[in-house]
Amino acid sequence: MTWTVPSIIEVVLSVVLIGPLVALFSVTPVYANHTPAYMILITVPILLLLPVEIIKNRVITTPYKFTAFQPSIALQVLLSPAERAHPLRLYLLPGVAVAAIVPVFFIVGASLLWRFITLKLVFHHGLKLWSWTWSHTVYRFFSVVLLVLTSALVTPLRVMTIRLSLQCLQREEPNDPEQQSGHHHDNSQAVYTSEEVVEIRAGLPPYTSAKDCAKRIMEEEGKQALFRGWWITALGLAPMFLST
Repeated sequence: MTWTVPSIIEVVLSVVLIGPLVALFSVTPVYANHTPAYMILITVPILLLLPVEIIKNRVITTPYKFTAFQPSIALQVLLSPAERAHPLRLYLLPGVAVAAIVPVFFIVGASLLWRFITLKLVFHHGLKLWSWTWSHTVYRFFSVVLLVLTSALVTPLRVMTIRLSLQCLQREEPNDPEQQSGHHHDNSQAVYTSEEVVEIRAGLPPYTSAKDCAKRIMEEEGKQALFRGWWITALGLAPMFLST
């Protein structure tokens, strides 16, 4: 299993779960002024996709490589024994839900603000985007500013989501004698342990919340660590602000 498998699953579920909601609020005028309801409904699919996001983050960081045809073996490595027995424990990982949901609010808020600016400048004032004027310059300036600000807000939260995904709710003692002995064999005769994936901060106390995660990342690695991969986030958000 590579990171592409959970990514494909995430994309498919996103289309199935989020697509209809976006379409509903786009074509139904009665919901146009009900932004709080929109935000609540858009949060539900994000929560449903949270376990997939956690598994994807662990797949990316695991030292092992799996095939798409060995999901049971992969899940034994990516999830702790307690998480496999009770998958809902993934929702209890400190700070993960907050770090995953808050960026959605930032992106939706920035999108609504950009739509407002577009309506005011383009439709109400007749701005012609194909002719370069001062109004056009102001319009594009706002697009760049919103892109930078949104990327600056979303990137640290995505970094935190990955860090928070890579720890267990608590350290548990396995009940299986084979796991207690520290050996788990698959068909390839490799030895896998979930602790090598979900307890990469061995010897350090776990993060207790999203705020604690951000604070300790800055203390241990500096503020720049929160903005790793910022350009990937910016590229993903660019079409929202650089096109009308």
